[in-house]
Amino acid sequence: MSRTYEILIVDDEPNIVELIKSILEFEDYTIRVAYNGVQAIQEVEKKQPDLIILDIMMPEMDGYEVSEKLKQNEQFKDIPIVMLTAKGKTSDMQKGYLTGVEGYISKPFNSSDLLEVIKIILNQKEAENNEAAQNQ
Repeated sequence: MSRTYEILIVDDEPNIVELIKSILEFEDYTIRVAYNGVQAIQEVEKKQPDLIILDIMMPEMDGYEVSEKLKQNEQFKDIPIVMLTAKGKTSDMQKGYLTGVEGYISKPFNSSDLLEVIKIILNQKEAENNEAAQNQ
């Protein structure tokens, strides 16, 4: 990868946040953290991350609501979101894709699967950004 990417991890379980954080920091990603949907939106408004890892089941505002709010905002709609979930039903995944989610990771997750999904999405985003820059 040609630059350091910033990833926002959003999960109400501190143990999950710390696990993902340690995996991603080892790969030289810059990490920010939010423990609920309201904090997630505040963090995105402060500074846009390159990617969001978003838990579905959280109190107050679930991951679907966070995704919908961000994707409806012109400023934030292009931030890729990977849903992290213990809900592995096809209907749950479809609901996420309808809110604009780019990928899914099921709990419990394998660190190599997590990293692979993130790398694919970030490489795709970088390619799209490069193409957009060339077209201008």
